[in-house]
Amino acid sequence: MPAVDQALLVAFGRAVRRQRVRQQRSVRQLATAAGLNEQQLARIEAGRCDVRYEQLLDLARSLDLTPAELVRDL
Repeated sequence: MPAVDQALLVAFGRAVRRQRVRQQRSVRQLATAAGLNEQQLARIEAGRCDVRYEQLLDLARSLDLTPAELVRDL
């Protein structure tokens, strides 16, 4: 994976984690709401896996954000 793509995945993962922590939700709570398992969410937050568009939508919806709001600062 090119370095730019990896940096983007890390930035996205940080944005998800920041929003989750801001909302005082656990990994389990957000993972369940977004239809993911805890390991998947942990890997996303760490920037260690690709995120499908559908997962981005599910995460944003579960965080009560639009996709644009979730990725705004990337």
